This record gives sequence, structure tokens and C-alpha cells, in this order.
Amino acid sequence: MELTDNIRYYLSDDSGNDPVLIEEVKNFKEIGGDQYKKDTNYHHFTVEKRSKVTLFEQGYKYLLGKLLKDGPNANIWLITEEKDDMTFEQDWKVTSEVSVDMATLDFNDQSNTLSVEVELVQDNLLKEVKAVFDDEFDVVAEDAPELPYVSVRHTPRGIYRRSELYVEDGTRTSAVVSGGDSLNARAVPWKVKTNSDQENIYESFGDQLNAAGGNYTDINDPEKIFTPFFRRATRDAILKITGSITLKMININPGSFTMDLVYWRDGEEFTYDRKTNLLTMDPLGTTFTKEIDMEVTIKKGETIAIAFLSNTSDGISWEYSDTKLTIKEDSIYPVTYSKAVRPADMFKHLARIATNRPKMEFLSTIFSEGQRHENKLLIHGTWLRNMPQILNEGEEDERRLQAELSLKNLYEAYGILEPLRWDAKRYKGKESFIVGAERDIQQNFVGIKLGETTDKWRLMEPTNKHRNPVSENYYGSIKIGSETSGSNYGEVNNLYSICGYAKWRTLNKKSDTVYERTTEFHTGAEDIEIERQYQWEDFPDIDTERQNDWFLIDCEKVGSEYVAKGWEHYYSTPPKNVYSVETNYNWCFAPVELLRGHGYKISAALDSKPNDYLRTPVGNCNLSLITKRTGEEEIKSNAPFPHLLLEKARVRLMAYDFNISVGQEIVDQLRGQTNGVDNKFGLIEHLWRGELVYSRLIEGVADKRGEFKLIQAKI
Repeated sequence: MELTDNIRYYLSDDSGNDPVLIEEVKNFKEIGGDQYKKDTNYHHFTVEKRSKVTLFEQGYKYLLGKLLKDGPNANIWLITEEKDDMTFEQDWKVTSEVSVDMATLDFNDQSNTLSVEVELVQDNLLKEVKAVFDDEFDVVAEDAPELPYVSVRHTPRGIYRRSELYVEDGTRTSAVVSGGDSLNARAVPWKVKTNSDQENIYESFGDQLNAAGGNYTDINDPEKIFTPFFRRATRDAILKITGSITLKMININPGSFTMDLVYWRDGEEFTYDRKTNLLTMDPLGTTFTKEIDMEVTIKKGETIAIAFLSNTSDGISWEYSDTKLTIKEDSIYPVTYSKAVRPADMFKHLARIATNRPKMEFLSTIFSEGQRHENKLLIHGTWLRNMPQILNEGEEDERRLQAELSLKNLYEAYGILEPLRWDAKRYKGKESFIVGAERDIQQNFVGIKLGETTDKWRLMEPTNKHRNPVSENYYGSIKIGSETSGSNYGEVNNLYSICGYAKWRTLNKKSDTVYERTTEFHTGAEDIEIERQYQWEDFPDIDTERQNDWFLIDCEKVGSEYVAKGWEHYYSTPPKNVYSVETNYNWCFAPVELLRGHGYKISAALDSKPNDYLRTPVGNCNLSLITKRTGEEEIKSNAPFPHLLLEKARVRLMAYDFNISVGQEIVDQLRGQTNGVDNKFGLIEHLWRGELVYSRLIEGVADKRGEFKLIQAKI
């Protein structure tokens, strides 16, 4: 094909900085038979079109130079521009960007006319991203670019801790007098029934303490440090301690006998600090009962025990009965800061690392600046703890921390918010990774009309027509949320988050198909609160269970920092059945909220009964949550969910299979755009047994046979 004034061709590499205008492309217009297919998992369209063209002198020289310099892995594009007859200035517009398969170049050096045969490949960039989509990469590796961190101010999330201790009835303790030393210190030998503070509250291993000079003293015996029930407080706290202690004296002798609350300071050993007397007893008595009801202020690093100090003429012993304690705490941890990354920045960063394309762009309709998920931030556990990037720097055991992540895991994590799609292609001359809403490819403009011009434009009646229900989308159940949040809190007994996952049954009783959108990322405010309480500065010798995990936090930007959003951003009244509702956050990750985000996907299978409900859910989180949005009734998370609150479906679950001859007019529509949006993302207008129907593209082959598979649109 000779060049004309209306069309021109370029060759360009990834950078787009040195496009070369070439003189001729032979056989380009003969390229046809584009095969379009919508990926059912990630909702992008693949376009299979592999054809050979011939380039001449300028193309020959450019490609040979790139091959010799960069080898067959060089990324080269053949770009077509045509004049736009729809504009007064007849501007040039890009009509095609096709990848050159550098590994199959065939240079013809026999003829005096230099030429090279080139195979053109569609979707080469898409295939590259697919190949590494599941692979994990260290996003903070030494050779990785610096992440564009933001700063998050973590205000305290109130956590209610309730622990129960007891002593088995019949347990005995002895204070033996020997060698003239009549002073003894013993502690109540507590066992743990329930523990909501596992880093502080422990079972007592033994009952012996140290005493000297008429008082308790330091604990320097390796065995005795395991006697106190509350050891080395990890934070300042106010404990509400209630219960009772009953002693029956077995061996009695005259002297002094007291029950005390004893404090030790932290250090290499427990250093005695002070005591509070609880009860003074006569060791010649028979039975003593002390009702406990006290508020105890404990400072970080302190240790406490309920203990007995005896100084008697000879040994004494006693037996416990009806002895138990309840320890309650709702103290809050001080404000901390951590670094975090916005989703758009992490998608771009990770895509660049995974593909080794340092200039790849990121495009989104939902994660970019000003869009609805822009500030749903990502935090690594080591960032919550403010751990240094390099541990033991300069020592023999120096270690650089990692933060591993795959595009798949990142995509699935944010995919709990709403149905997503991703793509990878050249956009405006730049290689781009795209993550957006699936609704982006289910728009309601008419992009393609299946017809042709004879004496006038007419829609054509397809042939070989078949219709089938899309049975796999008649979901029997729906599962959405985080697998790691909800109730997986070994440190705090009986702690449940509003975040986690929930599973609803649908009216499709015969279906075992599950609509599942889950993640291993943490979404609960409690997850963040527990992890941030282990600041590296305070606990350099502890590796926590979650420090290598990822966390999501729903934020707003206030000045130069980010803070978590409160309930008022979502609801008209404070939610119910949530402890410390004013300190809670991440409301958008509660399963009942996530369900709404997936409404239009789910409701397609529920059209037959719009006034019905999703059945009562089960899950791993607090499903007693009750919320109220403006203009709505209260929603109980553990109640049936009305279909009417789900967003209207965009498709009907009926597939159309047919053949229709595809001419140039339809090819141009398939390749074209409407107001900057691919026509494939809009509606397809076509006939079906004489009636006008609107559908959406699933598959299509743009040739004379024209095999198509569509799904009926719901407008």
C-alpha cells in the first residue's frame, strides 16, 4: 500500500520519544478477522490478531538497529495515524497501535530493495502483565524505586478487654519457717479461664516470691518471675478488678499475715516498687474472705501480683476456695503515626516492578485523585510498628525487611469493594496498566450497530441464532469480605470486628455456585489497633503474628496527613451494637456495605423476585451491627437483606449466539470509540427475529462468518 495524504505509519519503542515515520506498509489493510473475547475473571477484552506485513528501507533500518541494540525482547510498536474528517482542521488521530514480534523478524537481504517481514501481535503488553500477575515482588526492595508514602495519624480504637482468672478449690499454699527466717512472701497461684490481654496476663507458675527486711523485695530468681499474673505491662492501663479470695487456714501459728497488691518495676529483674494493703489477718484465724472491687492504675513495664506477706513463729498453710478475678480494661493506646500508600500509587509501583517497565502509567476511574477509592490506603504491618527498613544495621546478622505483594492479591483486596476490571495497553502513546470498575465496560450508550449500508443503513438479521441461560451466574450463595479480620484475635478473648466476611444464601436453592470476593488483607480497625501497639521502639525483640501482613484503612486527608473516617461519613445516626462506636472506623469494609458495592452483579440472578431477600448471613465477624443511612430504614447485618437495596443489574442472564457477516462498517465500530470510550464497552444494537435488542459483547470474530456471543443488556 502506498502512502497517501490521509494515512501515515510510525515505528516507536516504549519511550515514545523517537517515533520514526516509515514510507510504506505492505498488506496492512489486508489484516482482518479480529477476534474479540471478554475475560470472565478480569473483565478486559483480548483482541487476537496476528498477521504479517512487510516494511521497507526506513522500517528495515529502524528494526535492525533496535534488534542489534536491545535484542528480541525490545518493545516496538507500529502506529497508524489517519486524518480525522470529523474535525474542521482534519487533525491526525491514532487508529491503531500494534506490537511488533521482534523474535520473528525476517530481513530480506537478497533484493536490492531493503525489506523486512514483520509479525504484528495484538495485546502483547496484556500478555506480559498476565504472565506476572500472580507473582509476588518485594515492593521495598533495595533496587526498587522509592514508594510515594503518605502519613497516617492513627487515633485509638477502643478495645474492651475482659479476662477471668481462678484458683482451683482445694489448692494449698505453705509458708515454711526454717533456719530462723520467719518472713515469707507468697502469691495467689492464678489459672486463666479467659484471656483478653495475652501479652500482659499470664497463668502463675508457682506461688513463691521474695521477701526481706520485713517487706516484699526484688524478684531475681528465673523461676519466680513467672509467679505474678500481670507481667511487664505493654502499655499504660487502668484495670477494673473484681472478684473474691477465700482462704481456709490449715496450719496456724501466731504472728503477722497480710494480703497485698504488690507492684514491681521493669528491668532485667523485677524491682520491688510499692504495695497496697488489701487485708490484714490474724494467722490464728480459721477462714478469711476478701471481696475485690478496685481500680488499678498500672504504668508501662510494671508487674503486679496479689500476694501474702507472713511473719509467724512457725510455718503456716492455707487452702483456697471460691477464688476468682475478673479484669476489665478499656484503656486506649496513644496516637501513633505510620506510613501508607494510596492504591493508585501501589498499582503503578507494582506494575512497573513486575513488568520491568519503569515508565508504565496507571489509569483508573476509581482510584486516581478525587475518585471514590483514592484514600482507601494500604499499610504493611512493619509500617504500623514503625520498624526500620534494615535491622541490626552494620552487624553480622544485618537484615533488610521485605514487603511482598502480587498484582493479583492487590487487585483482589480492592475487589471486595466493588466488581473491578483490569487491562494493559498503550493509551495515548504510553504503556498503561488500568484498574477500574467493571461497570466501565457496561455502559449504556450504543457503540455498535450490527448492520450495513445498501441503499441505506439497515440492521441485519443474524443467522444460526441460539439463546441460552447464563446458568453459572445464578449464584446460590454470596461470600464477601476479609478472611483474616473478624474474630481472629487470639490476643483478645471474645473480640469481634464489624469487618471480616459474611455469606448469604440466595433464592437459587438448586445452585451451588458461589459469588466470592474475599481477601487475606486485614480490614478491621481492631487489626490495626492491636498491631500498632507493638511499636518497634518499645518491642524490638518481638516478631508479631501480623507484621508481615497487609492492612486496609479508609481515610480522609486532613491537611498534610490522613486520618480514618468515622461513622458520620456513611450513616445518619450512630451505628448500634458496636463497642466504642466513636473510635471505630473502616465502616466501608463491613460485609453488609461490601454487599451493596456488588449489588448490580448479584441482582442479575435475583430478577425473578425483586421483593425477596438474601437469606440470613453467617460469617466470622460482628453481624449484630445495625446501621442507618439517610432516607433508609435501619439495616441489621444479621437479618435478611432486601433485593430492593441492591443496585439495578446491567445484564439479563440470557446469552445470544449467532452469525452475522461483518463488513468494514462494523469493523470500524468495533475498533472505534464514542466520546473517548471504546465502543465495545457500550451497547450492541441488533435484530433478533425481527425485534430490536440491546446486548453487551462477550465474544466476536470480525470476518465474513461473524461468530458472536452477546449477553442481553438491562437498561
